[in-house]
Amino acid sequence: MKKVIVMTMILLTVCLAHAQIGVGPIEQVKMKSGKFTKEDLSRLKTSKTVFVYRESDDLEALQKAIKEVWTVTEISFVPFSEMKKIDLKNTSVFSIAGLNTNVTNLSSGMNYDNTHIYLSLWIQGKNKKGKKVKNSYCRIELHPSFTDYSMVTGSRRKDGLNYIYKEGTLKNWTVGFLKNYLKNVNDLLLEGEERWLYESDNKNKEIKGLKGKTLYVVDYGMVKFNKFSGDESKRQKEEKLFKSYPHKYQMISGEELSKKILESEKAFYYLVYVKSSTDKYIYVFNSKTAAVVYSKYKGTSYNLKDSDLKDLAKAIKK
Repeated sequence: MKKVIVMTMILLTVCLAHAQIGVGPIEQVKMKSGKFTKEDLSRLKTSKTVFVYRESDDLEALQKAIKEVWTVTEISFVPFSEMKKIDLKNTSVFSIAGLNTNVTNLSSGMNYDNTHIYLSLWIQGKNKKGKKVKNSYCRIELHPSFTDYSMVTGSRRKDGLNYIYKEGTLKNWTVGFLKNYLKNVNDLLLEGEERWLYESDNKNKEIKGLKGKTLYVVDYGMVKFNKFSGDESKRQKEEKLFKSYPHKYQMISGEELSKKILESEKAFYYLVYVKSSTDKYIYVFNSKTAAVVYSKYKGTSYNLKDSDLKDLAKAIKK
């Protein structure tokens, strides 16, 4: 028997204490994404957006890439060191946030934390009691290392945001990935549409386009995570992982894939795997349109598996 207590992490208290890509007004996603009201969308579209970037980012490249695809609002960029100075009046903010789920097993007495770290788009608002709250518009799951998780939970939680922005090794935080993440969100917001964070979709007709084409797979998906020790030093065997995937594929580093997204004239498909605490997300993107042509969510699953590639192969064959 388990007792689950959910609380927002102190990661965001420096500002406000609020599939892989979720678009909707509920950040602490449960059984649905929620529905945007006309007022929600109007408030966003009349705001000016600030993107809080990391010190390690190539600012010039980041600005160029995001400004090419973000059309919902005017957007500017500030370093994390300037985040506290943002004037939140009529301002929407892209910033890293987090959620901590504390789980206690009442039978054994064991206690453990599940920590999710993600990029959030939000606007400051007030609830019925006049208390400041965070109105959410999207949540994009990020893929930290186990070391990152260990540094932002427990006793170090108070400076968690500072650590993630300055030292975190977020594997899917690259200019190319961010460009397509934000384009995907941008296009949904323009249409006033939502996407449930935990949505799985294997029926998109475009996925059939992978027949005879190369699927680019980011290589950090080969890491073999040990859920008991947190060890990430071992790698999976490529031939075993892809034994049930009959189509062409190519392993590629995150940096190389990011560069290919930014520079390739031709559209291609690429697979992004994200481990967010105990949740696993697998997305296939069209590099040019940023459309998600395939998605799979699985809770309490840590590694990319041969069954995941087998499911993808089935979707291509249908």
